[in-house]
Amino acid sequence: MNKLKLVLPLLVLSFAALTMTGCAPEEKRTAEECMAEFASAVNSESWGDIKDCTHSDADLHNLAPDSLWETFFGIGSGDLTYSVSGNTATGTKDGVDFTFTLEEDGADYFAIIEIESEGETIFY
Repeated sequence: MNKLKLVLPLLVLSFAALTMTGCAPEEKRTAEECMAEFASAVNSESWGDIKDCTHSDADLHNLAPDSLWETFFGIGSGDLTYSVSGNTATGTKDGVDFTFTLEEDGADYFAIIEIESEGETIFY
């Protein structure tokens, strides 16, 4: 019983120390930061990096092949330029217009849930 009295406080303190230091803070990303990452991936033709910018609830999140991104954003030689207002971004690449809808994918972590181009939804 004496050992338990000695060990129990140490266990409680150890557990408290682990819970305070063992959990990393949640990652945060604004809509602007998400679009910057997306545009960087498009402009460097890093098609495999685009998935990190898409919302986990989007139907195509796990299904969109690199060829989808290359088809829509690999055109021409110009860069994707964009502007963000709230949770919507508009962009242009080589004369083709895009509208991006972003939503939180976890607290304060924005990701693209839908992309439209020329009136057609190309990512959802």
